[in-house]
Amino acid sequence: GALRITDDNVQRGRVANELYAGFIELLSQKHQLRLEITNSVVGLDNDPQQREVFFGGMLRTLDELDALAERAYLLNKDDLSMAPEHQQRMDSLRLLRAGVLQVGEMMETDPYMRQAESTKEKQQLLSTIFDITEGQDLRAVLFQSISRERLATERDRTAADVSLKFMNSLTLTATGLIILIVLALARYFYMALSRPIERLTAGASALRGGNLSYRIPEFGRDEFTNLARSMNEMAAEISRLRERDTEIRAGLESQVKERT
Repeated sequence: GALRITDDNVQRGRVANELYAGFIELLSQKHQLRLEITNSVVGLDNDPQQREVFFGGMLRTLDELDALAERAYLLNKDDLSMAPEHQQRMDSLRLLRAGVLQVGEMMETDPYMRQAESTKEKQQLLSTIFDITEGQDLRAVLFQSISRERLATERDRTAADVSLKFMNSLTLTATGLIILIVLALARYFYMALSRPIERLTAGASALRGGNLSYRIPEFGRDEFTNLARSMNEMAAEISRLRERDTEIRAGLESQVKERT
């Protein structure tokens, strides 16, 4: 229902944001690796181990992006309009991985030095290896991917926000209804209890005042009715005893008068 839709939209927004961050991280790692190799080619200070670190980091980032792309596909597989976006994402990741592997094959500086003589030629060769794969510019692929994931993040976050607002509204409405029901039940039980208690109180007051002819109305079959019936029977019994006592007293008085 609504809860599942909200959860799916939140998940889509989270995955889209992680894809966006992943492509930005890949771009940063690419620049860092390129800088290290460029320094090596032109004879500046560089760290061969650091190049390996950046290269390995790019491969791990690509693995994470592949996993995130799969999650995004599973979350959107029922929406056919999302198929082109998924295909573009997978094509971009394939090209980027091919480009990274291409750089990995040329990590050593010797091949560059053999294929190009001047520093400018070496830098041009580096640019070709870093930026061109299968005739496509990887810089454009990366920037297009970042732009696509940024738009997807905004779209999915908006959908998640709408779903969350709807759920909040639904929760508030349900809470309000529950409060109204509780208040109605409280009033019902209050009235259901107050009426018989008032009748019992009135009957007790009448008995205490000596009005033995007063009878408490009996409704239903609950404990209050049983108590009212018992009080009525007690009042009737007291009334009979009082009448009998009056008769006995009258008889005694008559006998006393006859004897005197």
